[in-house]
Amino acid sequence: MEYSPKEIGETRASLRSIVISQQKKIAELEKTVRQLTDLVDASKETTFCKNKVDNATKIVMDTYESLTLHNVAVAAQGINLDVHMKGAEGYMEYLLNGVLKDRIVCTDIISRTIIYKGEADSIITDVGFERVMSFLCNSLSDVAFDLCQQYYEHLSLTYSSDEIDHIDTNSAGTDIMRYAINPANSHGFVSDIIRGIAKATLMK
Repeated sequence: MEYSPKEIGETRASLRSIVISQQKKIAELEKTVRQLTDLVDASKETTFCKNKVDNATKIVMDTYESLTLHNVAVAAQGINLDVHMKGAEGYMEYLLNGVLKDRIVCTDIISRTIIYKGEADSIITDVGFERVMSFLCNSLSDVAFDLCQQYYEHLSLTYSSDEIDHIDTNSAGTDIMRYAINPANSHGFVSDIIRGIAKATLMK
């Protein structure tokens, strides 16, 4: 049976229309699959994060000591020139090996969210570790610049005044004061301490 050119053309057009329609349906199905995959991945991530927080909370409740503001105030009194001269790393090591040891767990490195047990065994979720660090910086506000001055005097035993001018001896004290007033005003020193603490205590 032979088909006329017109019939062949119409058949081709009809087939082309069917193919285009099927391609659109396939594209829509692929889009739906991607959306469902994203939802599944998001659900897994949410479950993972929740499990991480639950595990961290259990560890803190069952095995860790409480971290109170009194503990922090006592720790602040122990920060001396030796700690201060090592910069942010010195403060971080002093805190991690002392008042924070076996007391805190970081559950989110990006937001620096720290979990610890407070008064009366209450679980505290401290985003940015602001609660503890604000209190620490307030406790240090009276001695921050004294430590900077001691650092300068210590350096003057070895270096000339011109050489010391090229060494940053004041930013730590300035940043501690800024953070004590408002954490948003911090410009590096305290943030470096928090970043180091969060990284060292991150829940795997």
